[in-house]
Amino acid sequence: MKEVKSFVIDSSVFLAVVHNEKLMDDAKQYLENSLMSAINAAECVIVLNRNGMPIEIAKELLESLVTKFVFCEFDDSVNIANIKNTNKDLGLSIGDCFCLALGEKLELPVVTADKIWQEAKVNVEIICIR
Repeated sequence: MKEVKSFVIDSSVFLAVVHNEKLMDDAKQYLENSLMSAINAAECVIVLNRNGMPIEIAKELLESLVTKFVFCEFDDSVNIANIKNTNKDLGLSIGDCFCLALGEKLELPVVTADKIWQEAKVNVEIICIR
């Protein structure tokens, strides 16, 4: 039986698929059995709604493509802050740090479309689709 590997995906990966970017085919392979932080899901809904998609449709689209959404626990806040502070020079957003911290916590690779993440000082494998 083929083992299905899980990935933590960043909002940039989801949005690449939704917007049919050239790298969509590369991004799609990571959606099967994917996990996303609730904060990254919020980022996706915000972007889609800003671009004219009703919030309920954006929510349904997220639920149809992402396998599981993970919420932040209070104890995660320390690691999120450490990632943010250790990588000040990279300009990572709080959402970026949530995503990276979730990958570290679950010991799963993190998939993004943001090349700068490859320079981050974190204890997680980063896969960049660009």
